[in-house]
Amino acid sequence: MRKLAIFCQSPKGGVGKTTIAKCIVDAARRLRRADGTAFAVAAYDTDPANGQLAKSHGIKDAAGAYAPQANSVDPCAGVAMFDARVAPEKFVDAL
Repeated sequence: MRKLAIFCQSPKGGVGKTTIAKCIVDAARRLRRADGTAFAVAAYDTDPANGQLAKSHGIKDAAGAYAPQANSVDPCAGVAMFDARVAPEKFVDAL
């Protein structure tokens, strides 16, 4: 099975990384194969200090807050989060 990884990154804040990532995740999760089945699209937010992608697209708990456990179990349904500065090997594990 072929996999594709798309990274939105920049050392500068406020340049639209999260906006672009949201658009890519939304569009990719709407794509369908010729037989009508959806592609598995996993999303990861690597900035736990801000985590805007996880806050907007992640699975929420009953109170409406980001649910880390539910998202880490199924990043194709939500958005898993990890700190790329602390655990960069998770990039490889995610693929």
